[in-house]
Amino acid sequence: MKRVVLIALALAGCATVSDIRQKQPVETFHTDKDPAKVTKCIADTLEGVGTPRVIQAEHETILSFRQGQTATIMFSITPYGTINVRRLHRVVPYHDAIARCI
Repeated sequence: MKRVVLIALALAGCATVSDIRQKQPVETFHTDKDPAKVTKCIADTLEGVGTPRVIQAEHETILSFRQGQTATIMFSITPYGTINVRRLHRVVPYHDAIARCI
């Protein structure tokens, strides 16, 4: 029984970007600023939250933060200025970072 629980916990930390995108955003913001600058600003401002990971997709930049093997929060930033926030495994205070960066 312990093995099943451990395997389930290990798999839960391995969600793909596609899995994460299926979660509804908890908030959406808009900005006229350059998406690359917004991405860098959020990454720099929230560096204490975990290790930032940037994934450049075709129509968006995905910025996620990890603590160990667990992703905690993800930002999806489009070239059109839309920023979707998805919480994953814990509450992360991100409003000050968004206010500073957008």
